Amino acid sequence: MKNFVMLSAAVVLAAMSSNAYAAAPGGARVEAVVGYDKVSDSAYYNGTKVTVSRSGVAYGVAAGYDVPVAEQIALGLDAEVAGSTVKNEFVYYGYTDKITAGRDLYVGARLTFAAADRLNLYVKAGYSNAQLKEAYRSYSDSTNFDGFRTGLGAQFNLTKSAYVLAEYRYSTYKDGFTRDQLVTGLGVRF
Repeated sequence: MKNFVMLSAAVVLAAMSSNAYAAAPGGARVEAVVGYDKVSDSAYYNGTKVTVSRSGVAYGVAAGYDVPVAEQIALGLDAEVAGSTVKNEFVYYGYTDKITAGRDLYVGARLTFAAADRLNLYVKAGYSNAQLKEAYRSYSDSTNFDGFRTGLGAQFNLTKSAYVLAEYRYSTYKDGFTRDQLVTGLGVRF
């Protein structure tokens, strides 16, 4: 978390000293995202911490609204619904136990800085609710995990309303469950 705060401060300083003609974005936006998803779970086994990680593809849709609060700074709200291809399979007594990442919900706040005429940098933080599903023989169940997500990203404007984005996000949940994601996407601002 300390590194995230330091990086966020660096982004703020870089944005404030940037092009004076850049204007903070405002209004509603929708995005489609896809990218790398790594789910990790840590537990102690015989006194030793063991971490198991599996990777896959994250995909989803997001929406938000930004309000300019200064010439180059906007505050916003984000919401996202995502899925993932992450899965892990174990064989017990000849039967496969399959654990998959289910839906991932996020809602949070975002601080955006107009770094240049067509480039916006942002940091975000908020609530995340991830789901893991398990299927073994005729048994199936899902568990929801409440957590906290932080992230940082960049948007490059292709036109006045369309943009591409790249974003890194880290989510942490109870019981040692974490998620690292690096996504790209396409968005439209209204």
